[in-house]
Amino acid sequence: SGFCELLTPASLWPMLAEVAGEKQLDALAKIIADPQKLGGERPIPSVSRDDYRFSPDGTYWRGSIWMPKVYMTVKGLEKNGRQELADEVARKMIFLQYRTWKNFEPHTIWECYSPTKPEPASAETHAHKCRPNFCGWSALGPISIYIECVLGFHTVNAFERRVEWSHPQESWGKVGIKGLRFGDVKTDILSDGKKCTVTSSAHYTLVIDGEEHKIAAGENEITL
Repeated sequence: SGFCELLTPASLWPMLAEVAGEKQLDALAKIIADPQKLGGERPIPSVSRDDYRFSPDGTYWRGSIWMPKVYMTVKGLEKNGRQELADEVARKMIFLQYRTWKNFEPHTIWECYSPTKPEPASAETHAHKCRPNFCGWSALGPISIYIECVLGFHTVNAFERRVEWSHPQESWGKVGIKGLRFGDVKTDILSDGKKCTVTSSAHYTLVIDGEEHKIAAGENEITL
């Protein structure tokens, strides 16, 4: 037995705090990837799936997927060089939110999500779902996780006037972001896979896949 008999995403905080050693990081990553623990098609349930207290409907804190826990996990993995697993968790969560929004009525963002199907989680009783129209922490998915992890704009630093972009490798056609604001800068960054067009209100540095580009006010073109 360990220090705590109940495995939850709370065990992943040491990754974000950058206090876990390499062996501990390997162990945590294994738990995150394990479909019987905190992994699976709908990752980071609030209780490990193999725990007898796990509820397939979520029942709030007995298995529901909560966006702050997912975001904490993704950022902890990123900070410790586990980018591939971080991206996998992020994309699975985005698809879960999208499928829930598309297939479940009312079509909205929910307080927490079911760990077993594309639906909102149940609340304390199975007779009721969790709260609908909940863009408190659940908006971390379609805003922060989508922009940072799926689109790849993982660093936006207003103090250094710097944006770092891991350009998606998939053939998505046109991809990017419009109306990104940081400090006194408002910018559009759009790519068709061969060329990147950047329109900006002021100068800043744009890093694409590790390569720096000096962006001037006005329209800029970068060959990828």
